[in-house]
Amino acid sequence: MHHRSLGLALALLGPAAALAQTPTNTLVLIADDVGIDSINTYRAVANPPPTPNLDALATSGVLFRNALANPLCSPTRAAIHTGRYGFRTGIGTVVPPAGVGLPLSERTLPEVLVANGIRCALLGKWHLGTGLGADSPNQHGWQHYSGSLGAAVNDYYSWAKTTNGVTAMSTTYATTDAVNSALTWIGAQPAGWVCVVAFQSAHTPLHAPPAGLHTQNLAGLNPGTTPLPFYKAMVQAMDTEIGRLLASLDVATRARTNVIFMGDNGTPGNVTQAPFVRTQAKGTLYEGGTHVPLLVAGPAVVSPGREVSALIDPSDLFATICALHGLDARAQVPANVALDSISFAPLLANASAAPPRAFAHVELFDFSPTTTGHAVRGPRWKLIRFTDAGARDELYDLAADPQERVNLFDGSLTAEQQTAYEELRLAAARLRGEPLALSYGSGCGGAAGTPTFTASSGPRVGATFAPRLAGLAPAASAAFALLGASRTQLGAVPLPIDLAVVGMPSCALQTSAELTLAMPTPSLGASSLTLGVPPDASLVGVQLFVQAFALEAAANVAGVIHAAPLAAVVGA
Repeated sequence: MHHRSLGLALALLGPAAALAQTPTNTLVLIADDVGIDSINTYRAVANPPPTPNLDALATSGVLFRNALANPLCSPTRAAIHTGRYGFRTGIGTVVPPAGVGLPLSERTLPEVLVANGIRCALLGKWHLGTGLGADSPNQHGWQHYSGSLGAAVNDYYSWAKTTNGVTAMSTTYATTDAVNSALTWIGAQPAGWVCVVAFQSAHTPLHAPPAGLHTQNLAGLNPGTTPLPFYKAMVQAMDTEIGRLLASLDVATRARTNVIFMGDNGTPGNVTQAPFVRTQAKGTLYEGGTHVPLLVAGPAVVSPGREVSALIDPSDLFATICALHGLDARAQVPANVALDSISFAPLLANASAAPPRAFAHVELFDFSPTTTGHAVRGPRWKLIRFTDAGARDELYDLAADPQERVNLFDGSLTAEQQTAYEELRLAAARLRGEPLALSYGSGCGGAAGTPTFTASSGPRVGATFAPRLAGLAPAASAAFALLGASRTQLGAVPLPIDLAVVGMPSCALQTSAELTLAMPTPSLGASSLTLGVPPDASLVGVQLFVQAFALEAAANVAGVIHAAPLAAVVGA
């Protein structure tokens, strides 16, 4: 097309076509210690802080009802930076002043973006390193960094501000400073940038923000004894400054900027309001510690003003921000590096898009010997696995019990609850590459009763997996196993399949049975299946189902019995 003709065509198509030719921007706003109960638009408590600007952002965009974060700030920030879970990066708790920060070996979000010509700045809280060396934001790919490196400022009105490696004291209110820095940096950029504003608010120390930023009556109150009003004032002050930031962007820039607002973990227990439980707040794997606000508005959003119930976990921001800039996150990270992030950008563009993930995963380790563990959550059910001192599993039905007051393991699980537990347990093992052998379904017996099929541990790459079939009668003459990839389908036929029609009453086929494996002749009522797992790392997370049978002539017409099958996950 002739240049003059192209210009005429663009003019006729109008502003929308011109916008489509201009690179988009992404503005990420991260609140500190702010769960869904602390943002008004979520209506999670009776009297939340006023947040009119965030409410307006939700109205003009998408509100995510089921976004999760890790229970503490550093693990969530590491997941956003890398798209990877903490058990891979090593960041499972807050990075202490003398601790080890995010490894330089990690491929970070700004490194990916900058390599593709997208300018990047991080303003505000870092908390992924201990100083100005290898742990610094600039070393991890941020072209521009200005803010506080540690967990919290000692005083919001007087604090150590580091700008690209140079530290000086700032007397500008920290929340205001973050917005000032963002506006200065954005104002100097052409289109095609990512700016992350990581607020200190509403992290301690609790205090009275500048009077013009909030409407709370704090007269005569002490944050040490009456913390909630000060916390509300800090959240409201942050909301006010977010309003100033968005209103200060010129119209053209705002029109092509996608805005993402997210909390880094739940609300602290001392300012938690009913019906949330104070002992299940920030720093715990319960919903109060991990259920956070996520709002997205901008040109990527189609049909604004809606809510999305799909599960989002903290790693997903990595792939989503990449997608908003036309990049496939998987292609930007070395093939041998596991990437946990799944883009939720399709949910912005299409109100009917399928949920991107079946389960979300959060974790906490190196923090407390009684709270170390991880949680895997589906749309309804949630499993928390405490894996250190006092190791235990807790199962919750969030549809009936959103505040997690009733651990279903305190009673007998129904069939539905047992199936939910098995699915979540398998999902956790697959995600984490942990070996697992879990009994499911049911067995049918003979003269000695129903046999058992158990394994002392799950299969591992490069090792032998040897589950044992036991409890057989002396008359059992042979044993074999069926190995399958599914416990729900055999071709087009749903499982389980009742085997009464072949002379095996109360028995059922419960695996898809791609392979039949011979087992040694039973001796002393037992036989073991021996499977050698190749030393191939790509097998980690592979799931298989094994059902063991024995021949016992007098047991039924078919002369065949079986144990309850095993669901197994190959671990590292």
